[in-house]
Amino acid sequence: MDDVIRTVASGCPMPYATLTFISQELLLQVLTEKRLQILHQLCGTSPMPVKELASRLDRDVKAVHDDVDALLNAGVVDRKRGGAISLPYDEIIYPAPDSGGRCRSRYSESGASS
Repeated sequence: MDDVIRTVASGCPMPYATLTFISQELLLQVLTEKRLQILHQLCGTSPMPVKELASRLDRDVKAVHDDVDALLNAGVVDRKRGGAISLPYDEIIYPAPDSGGRCRSRYSESGASS
C-alpha cells in the first residue's frame, strides 16, 4: 500500500507491476517448488502451450496443467489466445528466507537466481 500512496502522491506511474500475496502462507501455497520451475521456464520466453511446457520440465501434462491453472487463478501467468501460457513480467522477485532471516530470491530473463 505504501507503494501505491507514493505513486499517487508523485503523479508518476510505477515503473513495474507488482503482485502481492496477503500472507506468507498464501504465497507458499501458490508458489510451490514445481510452480516456481514453471515460472523459471517461462521467464524470457515466448508464450508456450502447456504440453510444450510439460515436455521442457519433463513432467506429466495433467500435473503441469493443474499447476498452470493455479498460477492463472492467482494472476501470476496469463493465457494467450490459442491457449499458450505466458509470464507477463520481466522479472519475478519473491521472498525466500535466507539464513539471516531476510528474504531474497529472484528470477529474471537471464534465468539467474540469487
